[in-house]
Amino acid sequence: MDSERTTEEEREMQIGFDRGTYGVSRADLDEIGERAARDNLNTGKYGHPGLAPFAFVSAWLADAEFARSQADAAKRDAREAETLSIAKSASFAATAAAAAASDANTIARSNRLIAIAAAIIAAIAAAIAAYAATKGVK
Repeated sequence: MDSERTTEEEREMQIGFDRGTYGVSRADLDEIGERAARDNLNTGKYGHPGLAPFAFVSAWLADAEFARSQADAAKRDAREAETLSIAKSASFAATAAAAAASDANTIARSNRLIAIAAAIIAAIAAAIAAYAATKGVK
């Protein structure tokens, strides 16, 4: 409990230090947001470049931009990981389909050979039957 209170007290002291030194604190900037802070910076509310308040707000804006870019990069990495996972699944499915097609092709070749053999046997049987018919053999 004391560590929580100390941390809260330290935060309040930091806010007070920031406000006392720069005229604004990070909490103030968090509250108004980046757009308003940038507008205030551009209109001279925090002074001009070279003054501590201007540098403080500029640093806060840079930190906010960095945090946003980190979040965007994390989202992009997650999308890329998902895309890779989908591609791997598709590759596995394509490999399985290729194996099934190869098996089907092998079976089709075997069936073609069997059909050719059956046609040859039928032709021979027909020739024998025709010969027997001409000789009067039943």
